[in-house]
Amino acid sequence: MYDQSKLSELIRFTRIDVGSTVIDVCPGDGGWTRLLSGIVGPEGRVYSFVPAEVAHFKNDPVGGMRVLAKESGRKNVEAISADLVAMPEATQPADVLWLHLFCHDFHTALMQTKGATHSTEVAARAMQSIRNRAAGDENASGEASDGRAPRGYGS
Repeated sequence: MYDQSKLSELIRFTRIDVGSTVIDVCPGDGGWTRLLSGIVGPEGRVYSFVPAEVAHFKNDPVGGMRVLAKESGRKNVEAISADLVAMPEATQPADVLWLHLFCHDFHTALMQTKGATHSTEVAARAMQSIRNRAAGDENASGEASDGRAPRGYGS
């Protein structure tokens, strides 16, 4: 991952805090899910979301996230797999949609059948949904009043 000062800066930027709800899209080996779980604490929630489009990968990403969710202190983690377009229905409303280096995984059937534009539109709709929920924290331009990115920008 990153050194501690960069991690702290990144978390401050995204405004993830105790009690936040975060959707970690394409969680890989779960490093970010573990970090986020510790930050949001028992009052928060982390959805480790493995899109069905990549769930068939030979390293069993869904199984890996289910094992992670059973680790001690991870009661706030839920492993979920569904089509990327079904993410809003498969999870609860979130404060932050965490997208970290996941686009390289979408050379799969989703990209081949629906194309990159569709994948981008799905991610944009999910982020807009989160921004709408956080509207009380943003001004009309969509920027946070303190100059940071609005909640929901965590990529």
